[in-house]
Amino acid sequence: MNRAEWIPANVCQVVYERGQFSWTHSKRDPTPQEPRAWKKAQAIARSVLDDRHHDITRGATHFHARRVQPAWSQELEKTVRIGDHIFYTQR
Repeated sequence: MNRAEWIPANVCQVVYERGQFSWTHSKRDPTPQEPRAWKKAQAIARSVLDDRHHDITRGATHFHARRVQPAWSQELEKTVRIGDHIFYTQR
């Protein structure tokens, strides 16, 4: 949501922006395979879209898994680490 406000774009444009998420350009069937997890994800998404969710990323516009070190991460300010992901915002 922070990135959708930053670039400006809508959520779908952010998610499907080239190179953002590997699953957006795979040939796999995108049908959710875990009904309970899908239902939970939908509830969280609705909460965020309705602005009823606290931003635990502290305004992050970018993130990556800890196992990688993208070049762009050196140009941004780290905001928080959550699990195996590191979040960043513009300086």
